[in-house]
Amino acid sequence: MACYDAAIAAYRRALELDKKYAYAHYNLGKVYAVLGRYSEAIVEYEFAADSDPGTASYHASLSACCRQLGQEVDYQRHITAALRLMERESDYDKACVNAVAGRTEAALENLARALKQAPGLHGWARRDPDLTNLQIDPRFKALVGNEK
Repeated sequence: MACYDAAIAAYRRALELDKKYAYAHYNLGKVYAVLGRYSEAIVEYEFAADSDPGTASYHASLSACCRQLGQEVDYQRHITAALRLMERESDYDKACVNAVAGRTEAALENLARALKQAPGLHGWARRDPDLTNLQIDPRFKALVGNEK
C-alpha cells in the first residue's frame, strides 16, 4: 500500500507543477482505480480525457470506472469514443480498450502481442484495472503468469 501512497504523492506533486498534465491525471486515476477509489479515479480520467480527447486509453479507463459505479450512460459514451480512437494506440492499450468493451478475444490477442513486445508488462497487466474483465479467463492467466 505504501507504493500506492508514494505514487499518489508523486502524481499530485507533478500536478502542482503542471495542473494541465493529462498523463499525470490519467496515471493518478489508474492508482485510484487499482485501490477501488472509482469516484476519485473518474475525476482524474475526466480531466485527462477532456484535455486530450483523442487518446483512447483515457476514455477506456474512464468508462471502466463508470461501469464500476453503475453509470451506464457515461460508460457507453466513453467506451464508444475509445473504440473509435483505438487504432492509433499500442497493442497494450488496445487490449485494455477491448477488455473494457467486453471484447475478450480481441483483448487477449492484443495483450499477447503487447507482452511479446514488452515482457516487463506482465506484472502491471496482472493489476491493471482495465483488464479486470479478463482476469477470470484461464488464457489471461497463462499469458501474464502468477504474481510473485
